[in-house]
Amino acid sequence: MLKKAGGIAAPLLYDFRCSSPWFETPSMCVQFVLGRQRELSSATAAEIERLGSVVAWVHGRPSGDLVDGPSKPGDLGSYAEGRLQSIIATAVWVRDPLPGPIQAGLRAAADSVQRSWERAQDAQSFRSGGALALLHGDIGPGNILWCPDPVLIDWEYARLGDPADEIAYLFDQNGLSPCQREALWHGYREGVSSQALLAHVIDRVDWWEPVTLLGSALWWVERWVRRANADAADRVDPDVPRDPGYYSKHVIRRLDRLDRLLVRD
Repeated sequence: MLKKAGGIAAPLLYDFRCSSPWFETPSMCVQFVLGRQRELSSATAAEIERLGSVVAWVHGRPSGDLVDGPSKPGDLGSYAEGRLQSIIATAVWVRDPLPGPIQAGLRAAADSVQRSWERAQDAQSFRSGGALALLHGDIGPGNILWCPDPVLIDWEYARLGDPADEIAYLFDQNGLSPCQREALWHGYREGVSSQALLAHVIDRVDWWEPVTLLGSALWWVERWVRRANADAADRVDPDVPRDPGYYSKHVIRRLDRLDRLLVRD
């Protein structure tokens, strides 16, 4: 993936070793990129437009050689259903010691999102025949270096998937304003060859946004519960070092946005 994106959307990959005399784990050497991180909510429309162009360029990379073995990648519908079920599965963390109203709100949101797939799966935008694309998987302020054009780092969650999934995540995870969203679409549109397929991507973003927001909320729920359980047992969980209030704040903020989205829909 870095070989495909390096030099434009990602640092150049210089070397990769499964083993070496210096490290006990696989390691790689990548280009040093001199840039700065920032919250996307404070980025200008011009900067967001450049980010849209970079995201479109990544989504347009040939991806057939990224699939191992003779199996073919799935279609948009199977990807969406699989992604949704993987998110719903993390609702097992919605349990005590979370406050009852938070649990009820999260379960209601999960039920609503799951029902939405029953309506969306037969939509033309999911049956348009568009191919799965290379996704970065986590476009947030900590994974973008501005130098001055945006460079994406930390490709840990890279995968083949629906471009609309990535854009919806980018919108809701970063709290982009309507003007910023329009700027991103403007930059993205210039990097897409088929305007018909772009129209389908735009339609699918409306379905994906509550899905990705639910996934983000449940990710923070797991950390909130793990931290609360660690405190109750008077032990340390190194994966959740922050105060419980830090995790609860992220959950409540996302649940509020999710409620507004679902009411709108």
